[in-house]
Amino acid sequence: MDALIARGHQVDAWMRPTADATNLVGSRAEIVRTDYRNVDAMAKLLRGVDGVIHVAGGGLAPSREGLYQMNGDITRRLLGACKKGLHGPRKFVFVSSLAAFGFRKTSADEVATPVSDYGRSKREAELETLAAQNDLDVSIVRSPVIYGTRDTRFLQMAKWIKRGVRPHLITPDRVYSLMHVEDLARASVDTLEWDRASATVWHPTDGAIHTQRDITDAIAGGIEALGDRVTKREMTVGKGLLTFVAHVNQAWSWVAGNLPVIHPGKLGDLLENDVRCPPCPVVSEVQWTPTRNLVDGMIHTMAWYREHGWL
Repeated sequence: MDALIARGHQVDAWMRPTADATNLVGSRAEIVRTDYRNVDAMAKLLRGVDGVIHVAGGGLAPSREGLYQMNGDITRRLLGACKKGLHGPRKFVFVSSLAAFGFRKTSADEVATPVSDYGRSKREAELETLAAQNDLDVSIVRSPVIYGTRDTRFLQMAKWIKRGVRPHLITPDRVYSLMHVEDLARASVDTLEWDRASATVWHPTDGAIHTQRDITDAIAGGIEALGDRVTKREMTVGKGLLTFVAHVNQAWSWVAGNLPVIHPGKLGDLLENDVRCPPCPVVSEVQWTPTRNLVDGMIHTMAWYREHGWL
């Protein structure tokens, strides 16, 4: 929202009727509670709108069926609403995930082979988006692993590190592509504003490859920048334990009603040792560069966590 508003766009923030809007408190975006099951109602809301950035469900769904509903089904209906209105949007940007493409790719042109229900549901949404390319100007931003303000992906890891334990998923040498959430927002707005052929798919990142140890060290550095001391005691969470935790989280979510970050629908992605984006020619063609590296980004993120009482 902030990236759009900063560039002078008027923003409607669509949210489900039950979604938590706490993160939008103080924003100049107008919150619109939306029934994503009603294509006609969405088409009316889209009259006079120039473009849509669709972030979809993020992967926090209570079940396998929920993942496909949040990604594939809602994307299909939203695209239908965009095409239905007489004065609706012409541009549609879908923020997807590397999980939709799969891993260990050497080219962005390879065939997508997602390995998890989350990735397959995202891929379903991508295919729905690409199928609309003759009716709308569509683009897909495939994000790597994201971190930053308002995001909880690394919050539990930060809490463990603050207690003196640096947890590593699978192995300390697991490799990642990463990007700060502010840069993902900027890349999404860039995609909305650029003048390129419909059906462009690209993979922006922070431009570096990081190991799991790089990430825990950067989180530790961010916590130390707040004045706390942390130790370097390490703990590796193996595949068996990670699988067990995912299923326990799923069972607990049914009781507590919350949505876990680690759950069975994402296990295929979590068990992968190489989570790098492939080389992407669009990045160099549009001369896109990130604004935050990992060290700076984690300092900023840990400070935000502390300021808002999360850490």
